Amino acid sequence: LLAAALFALALPACADVDEGHEIFVLECSICHVSTAEQKAAGPALEGVYGRAAGKVEGYVYSDSVKNSEVTWTEEMLHVYLTRPQDAIPGMRSTFKGMPLAEDREALIEFLKTLK
Repeated sequence: LLAAALFALALPACADVDEGHEIFVLECSICHVSTAEQKAAGPALEGVYGRAAGKVEGYVYSDSVKNSEVTWTEEMLHVYLTRPQDAIPGMRSTFKGMPLAEDREALIEFLKTLK
């Protein structure tokens, strides 16, 4: 029993997709939507995980985003969600960042489901 408890403590916390959805609603849906059929101030986040930045058809991106050569991997999403200007300097965004790593991890797990 003790060994199982120690093993469980050694495993990284698994981010919760439902919690990520709640964070999306509270933090992201001000500017973004989850499906390409919907429109918002920011680009739709459907398919964002693994997509190159600045590639949502019909959305007008800043030159810094269009020319960034950034792909939204888990690592880059963490950078962006921590400090957006560190991910793509000069991008237009009012988002200032998300301080809690657990929130970023949950949100990224949710974003992975938007296919």
